[in-house]
Amino acid sequence: MPGSAFSLLRLTFESYIRGIWLLDCAQESDIDRFAKDKLHRRVGDMIADLEKLEAYSGGTLSMSWGQGKRLFNSFTHSGYHHVRRRMASDGIGANYPEKEIIGALDYVN
Repeated sequence: MPGSAFSLLRLTFESYIRGIWLLDCAQESDIDRFAKDKLHRRVGDMIADLEKLEAYSGGTLSMSWGQGKRLFNSFTHSGYHHVRRRMASDGIGANYPEKEIIGALDYVN
C-alpha cells in the first residue's frame, strides 16, 4: 500500500522532529502543554531550536524539511504528486516506481 505509506512521510518526519525537540529542547512547561495537547510549535521553529544544538548544527534537518515540505504536503493531502502516482496508461491504481518506494523506506529509516 505505497499510497498510504507515502501519505505518512510528512507525519513521520514531523513526529521525529517533535520527539527530538521534546527530548533535547523542551522546557518542563512545554512538556506539560504537550501532555495536554496544547503545545503549538511549528516544525520549522522546532528545527531552528534543534539546529542551535551541536548535535543538529549541520543543517540536515532544515534542508530535509525545506526540500521535502511541498512533496510531503502533496502526498498527505492528495495533491499532484500523489495523484500522478495513482494513474497509469491502463487505468487508475498504485503506480509507484520501485525506486521511489525504496527511497521512501530509506528516508523514514
